[in-house]
Amino acid sequence: MDWNQKLWAAGTDVLETITIGADPLTSKGVEAATCREWNRAAVSIARKSTSRSGQFVAGAIAAGLSLTVIPEYSFEQLVAASAEQVRDLWADGGVDAIHLAFVQDSQNMLAALYGVDVVQQESGCRIPVWITFDVDPHGTLVTGERPEDLWGMLQAHDPIALGLATYGYGADALRRLRDASGVPVGLLLDPFPWAPPTMTEYRPIEWLAECLEPLLNERLLSFCGLSCTIPSIEYVSVISNLIRDTSPTSCTLVS
Repeated sequence: MDWNQKLWAAGTDVLETITIGADPLTSKGVEAATCREWNRAAVSIARKSTSRSGQFVAGAIAAGLSLTVIPEYSFEQLVAASAEQVRDLWADGGVDAIHLAFVQDSQNMLAALYGVDVVQQESGCRIPVWITFDVDPHGTLVTGERPEDLWGMLQAHDPIALGLATYGYGADALRRLRDASGVPVGLLLDPFPWAPPTMTEYRPIEWLAECLEPLLNERLLSFCGLSCTIPSIEYVSVISNLIRDTSPTSCTLVS
């Protein structure tokens, strides 16, 4: 909890649970009860660290969103797994929103959205959802699809925001996504060594500023964050201050 409080103090607006993989399909063999406890505990830890209004907790899911899961499960199984994790995070845990993280394939994304719809019908209320696409330097998913071309499919599910998970590229793709959808868009940046092979060197803070400042100056970004398991507090602080100086209506996300 002390770490979360430091992230809030550094300027984080949205803290995301480390729950990618906390579903029975992605975790491959972990019992449903264990996944349920994982989800609930992650939300509880994040929620207990909040101390003021304006601090939000989002639940991350990735049931089937990674292509490594595609050959093994049916569309119906992916829907059911997504719904189960959304129940854990939303209905039982009490997150403020659901994040479909690192989407690599449109059909698996659609299954996750159907899973959200199941829980929405059960709870009788709308679940805020935002979606982040994992794109290459050309702005395409692993399957060759472009996020902006998927808006027709997404529109019926009314996402509150769309984003791109990038490693220092993606400005043009972000503009295309904004223009096609008309919803708030953002970037998740990863400056750490587990980036793709061509981007493995540790990125200095100055690099983040170079990536973000032009986009913030043109009021393109509605959110920006670090997609890291253990982000540096200094990185979070720099991003937060940069956002507040150039685009006060944008928010800082740590996932």
